[in-house]
Amino acid sequence: MILFKFINSYYLLLLFSAIFFFNFVNNSFSSETSHIGIYLSGKSYEETDLSGDPFMAQSGFMIGLAGRADEISDEFYVGSKGRIGWGQVDYTSEDTGTMEDISDYHIEGSVYGGPTFGEKDQFALYIGLGGRYLYNASGYRLSSTGHAGYDRISRYLYAPIGIRISNINSNRVIVFNLEYDYFIQGIQESKLSQAGPSYSDVTHSQDSGYGIKLTAGFFGVQKDKGGFELYLDLWDIDDSKPASGFYEPRNVTTEFGFRIYF
Repeated sequence: MILFKFINSYYLLLLFSAIFFFNFVNNSFSSETSHIGIYLSGKSYEETDLSGDPFMAQSGFMIGLAGRADEISDEFYVGSKGRIGWGQVDYTSEDTGTMEDISDYHIEGSVYGGPTFGEKDQFALYIGLGGRYLYNASGYRLSSTGHAGYDRISRYLYAPIGIRISNINSNRVIVFNLEYDYFIQGIQESKLSQAGPSYSDVTHSQDSGYGIKLTAGFFGVQKDKGGFELYLDLWDIDDSKPASGFYEPRNVTTEFGFRIYF
């Protein structure tokens, strides 16, 4: 069953619209904060073959817009976050050479909630639903060895399961998040037709993998005060099922950066 087959860009935009609507409209909880800002990160991506040996890597930067909201009562916590970004990465492979300044696009959002415990030092457990849309645009370009590139589109559906710990005093709020992202379904589109007329585009289903997210945030107590976050995201996605004689290899993505909120 390809659960994520029907979740395309249109549905992702609806998800992100709902997230940002939630960010700035919901005021029914006893403590509510909403922030929008910018983010900057370094990113690395690596694929391995069936024997586990790396054969391709990309690395570069991402920059974009980020938003989040946290709604807290004495008994329940609801949160959301989203981002949209662009960057450039460099491609390296022992077999197919190098390619520089590949445009990379990233859209992601999630909503989640769960029970809260404590007051000044507050502890919350949460679970929710999230989506990722990635576009790597190397189509119609040639590597240093003359190999043709092609665009790759990734769509992931996942369930964030996390712990949120916050400390509040008179002038600031410190928030730590540890999140495990349970991988539900992924669809990988490879535009192989861009590499030559003898190839056809291929779509693969990815059924297993996981994500880990670590975040440390520092915010003002008043709702109109901004803040910043340091974050580390890790994704490890397993080999796909074969399709049309091809498969999508296991890949690991690591991203470290910061977000500044206004």
